Formats: sequence, C-alpha cells, structure tokens
Amino acid sequence: MTLADLIEQYIKKLLVSTATDMVIIRRQELAQMFDCVPSQINYVLQTRFTPEKGYIVESRRGGGGYIRIVRMEAPSRGEVIRNLILNIRPPMEQREVEEVLEQLVDLDVLEERTAAWLRTLIRHECNEYNPEIADYVRASLLKVTLLMKLGENS
Repeated sequence: MTLADLIEQYIKKLLVSTATDMVIIRRQELAQMFDCVPSQINYVLQTRFTPEKGYIVESRRGGGGYIRIVRMEAPSRGEVIRNLILNIRPPMEQREVEEVLEQLVDLDVLEERTAAWLRTLIRHECNEYNPEIADYVRASLLKVTLLMKLGENS
C-alpha cells in the first residue's frame, strides 16, 4: 500500500465518521501526521477526491488556511459512463485507457477482474498496429466497451 493510499483511506475514514459528509483538514497537519511534504497531500486530493469520484475539494491558503472535502451524491453508473464516452477522443495512449479503467473500478462500474481483462485485451489488440493507428484503435475499443456497458445500465 502506498503513502497516497494511506492518506486517501484516512480522509475517507474521516468522511465516514461525520454526519455531514464534509470534513475540514489542514494540509500541514496532515503532512506532519504522514511525515510527508504538503504537495503529497495535494496529489492525493487532486487525483483521488475529484468531482467524477463524488467529491468537491475547496482550499484556502495562508495561516488560517484549510481544505474542505465534501462528499456529493455519487452520479449514477449510466451518467458516469456517458460522461466518459463523451470525453474519449482519439488518439489515446494505453496509459490513458488504463486511467479510465481504473476510474471505472473506483466508481464500482467495473470489477477489478473485468478491468484487468479489458486492459490486457486492448493492449494485445493494439500490438497488431503501428503506434499511430493503435492510438485510434485503442480509443475505439474503449468507446465500444463503454457503449456496451451503458446498454447494461440502461
């Protein structure tokens, strides 16, 4: 488990323990608690507590600064998939496909096993093409997969 995972778990535990789905933390205090630099806290907030994942993060800098994290009502699976489909634009590198699949797992749209299977399938299929064409095939395969998943969730 990485430091980012530990910080994420800690913040999520704080959110679960409140009745308001909101927590206020201080970046510096959290950094001291985890013996890391404040930018590590920023990284976790920017990558793990996004609107797509159901969070709003507000930050106020300075001596009295704080970070407010609010858990929103999560969008439906169909909404998540529709938004992802709209944002898939070829060309798309394998890394980008893996980020989308990871996001789908995080949002409980896909099981980890299914995401791993898709990751392998897309990588294997795209090895048949030169890199320029592969980036377009990759995006098409991901989009078709999401369209099929959307049909399941309708």
